[in-house]
Amino acid sequence: MSAVEIRSAREDDASAILRLLAALSEQDGAAHPATAADYMRHGFGPDRLFQSILAEAAGRIVGVAVFFPTFSTQRGRPGVYVQDLNLAPNLRGQGLGRRLLAAFRAQAAGWGADHLLLMVDRSNDAARNFYNRMGFRPMAAYAPLLLDGTALDALEDQA
Repeated sequence: MSAVEIRSAREDDASAILRLLAALSEQDGAAHPATAADYMRHGFGPDRLFQSILAEAAGRIVGVAVFFPTFSTQRGRPGVYVQDLNLAPNLRGQGLGRRLLAAFRAQAAGWGADHLLLMVDRSNDAARNFYNRMGFRPMAAYAPLLLDGTALDALEDQA
């Protein structure tokens, strides 16, 4: 594989982002109803809700990291939430994941981010080991919770 360039995503990368994120969902045994149009609508332009950094080799997108700003009220500081990070399987273990994280860490320094936050699939030992080697640690005092579907709709009815 030729040299790998790390760069910010562009609108015309939405299909490649979809390909890599759908593969990650499949690996984790999850559905992936998102579309490239969803990524274009929410990931680009002045009102974007997330950013993406890509790894590109020989004109092909081979890695993606999706992130967005977050804020810790305890710290009183902004941070970065890493929504997804995925690399083509044949490129794992070559330092590209670390390069992707470093690229958006550099971008996040511009908004004063002092921490990275992410979730990892409990059954994905390779990812858990990667993050552990980097120094990520579990937030034992907190558990992620999700409200969606009819329960979310019911909440809207309370407004």
